Amino acid sequence: AFIETIDKTEITALGDTLCFGEEAHIEASGNASAYTWLSTNIDVHQKSKKELDFAPTASFTALVIGSRDFCIPDSAVVNVIVHDEIKYDLEKNYEAYANFNIEIQMDWDEDRNYEFDWFPHDYLSCIGCPTPWIENIEKPLQYELTIVDKDTGCEIEDSIAVRYQDDCAKEAFYLPNIFTPNGD
Repeated sequence: AFIETIDKTEITALGDTLCFGEEAHIEASGNASAYTWLSTNIDVHQKSKKELDFAPTASFTALVIGSRDFCIPDSAVVNVIVHDEIKYDLEKNYEAYANFNIEIQMDWDEDRNYEFDWFPHDYLSCIGCPTPWIENIEKPLQYELTIVDKDTGCEIEDSIAVRYQDDCAKEAFYLPNIFTPNGD
C-alpha cells in the first residue's frame, strides 16, 4: 500500500487588469483549505475567500497565503492593474436654430491617445473628432459619444441632447406677399 503525505501547501494565484470603474476578479487555487489575502485594498469581509470580486480605484499588489492543517503554508503575489480613468468634460445640452451651426464643447486630456466616435452622424461636420460642428440641423437629436483610450482599450460612453428651435427662423425673415411697382 502506498500512502502519499503532504507536508507543504502549494498555491497559485491570478491577478487582473481592468479599466477604471470595472470590477476586478482575483483568485487563488491549489491544495490549501484556507486562504488569507493581505492588502489594504481588499475588503476585510472578503479576505478569507478563494476568489474575490471588487471595484478598485487604483493599481495595487496583494499577497495571498494558503494554508492546510499542519502543512507548511505557501504564498503567492498578485497584481491588480487599474488603467487610468478617461478624463473629459462634455457640455450636455445644446439649443440649435435653423441655419445656425454649433460647435460641441468638450475638454479632454490631450496628452492621452483617445479616439472619438459620434452617433448618429447626421448634421455633424466630422464623426471622429472630439468637438464637431452641428451644421444645418433640422430636428432635435440625441448624440452618443464613445471615447476609446487607444493605449489601454478602455472606453466610456456619454451623450448630449440638442433641442431644435425653428420659431426664431420663421420670425427672423419677412417676405412681403404683395408687390407694387411704385414702392408703396
